Amino acid sequence: MKTVGIGVIGCGMIAETYHLPALAKCEGARLITACDALAERGEFIGRKFRFENWTNDYHDVLNHPEIEAVFILTKSSTHRLLAEAAAKAGKHIFMQKSITDNLADAEKLLETVKACGVQFTVSFMHRYFDECVKGAELLRQNVLGELQQVRIQNCTKNPYETAPSYGGCILDIGSHGIDLVNALFGSRIQAVLALEFDRQSAAIGSGTDTESELAGTERFATLLYELEDKKRVLHEINWSSPSHISRFQVDIVGKDASMYIRNPQAQEGLAIAKIPSRQGEQSVWEYPSYEKTELGQRQHQLFIDDIRYAKTESLPGEAAYEVLKVVRAAKKSMQSGAWERA
Repeated sequence: MKTVGIGVIGCGMIAETYHLPALAKCEGARLITACDALAERGEFIGRKFRFENWTNDYHDVLNHPEIEAVFILTKSSTHRLLAEAAAKAGKHIFMQKSITDNLADAEKLLETVKACGVQFTVSFMHRYFDECVKGAELLRQNVLGELQQVRIQNCTKNPYETAPSYGGCILDIGSHGIDLVNALFGSRIQAVLALEFDRQSAAIGSGTDTESELAGTERFATLLYELEDKKRVLHEINWSSPSHISRFQVDIVGKDASMYIRNPQAQEGLAIAKIPSRQGEQSVWEYPSYEKTELGQRQHQLFIDDIRYAKTESLPGEAAYEVLKVVRAAKKSMQSGAWERA
């Protein structure tokens, strides 16, 4: 069976806790080079996950003849430089979100990738979680009836002061919720209203192109989305949530039933509560069965198999560009206090 040579650029926490444990379990993945700007970090990760070698120079990854795919797991401000270099070296690209922190850079990167003819996907992990995959399937089957209310939460327990170094909570953790809306409902976000935000950081950014520079410093945001099919979704984002709060959850209320994904009150990661037919009756909770995989393995195996079997089933890079357009609309709504089109 064909194996895919892998090089990883960026060996931080997200690489160690999510991407590399999943990659190590993927069939057909050969871990060749681990790279980090901090040499000791690259060596630590290289040894821990049994890479063949490690380095602190990303050119070593791009120049290695047996590396077919590069996993770029660095901050978004470095993504265009690294991804364009990888594409020009003929390497397929798996990138940690967000695609960039700038719409103009994202456009140019997508053009380069297309011209080089390599596979390119951006990691929005939530859409690949087992309960989310099953939830999307059930929504397509209309098991809830007419939808009445949708609420998505993205929370982390990061130190309050670190948000600016990641571009603010909307660009960073908020992008997961934006993509999950697309995955669950199959309808794009067409407009955004910022209901509440970190008032000390309402500006879009300090770049020369204020329409596309998206990095910010906000720690909290409450956004309302209108989808193309006129559904509305409430999205709450919290960079420094208290302990014991779930990193994300989704509550979807329909006329016939409600769906809960990772709700702490449910017994399982996916729950359906049937609406009682008569007043005074309690809801009947059901827990749909679904395939359960190792964390991250579904997403990473899909990308590896795209390369092994010349398929294109991973999320295309263009989808990450659509997420950036929603981020821009949210930032503009922060300033205007009005609905802004994505």
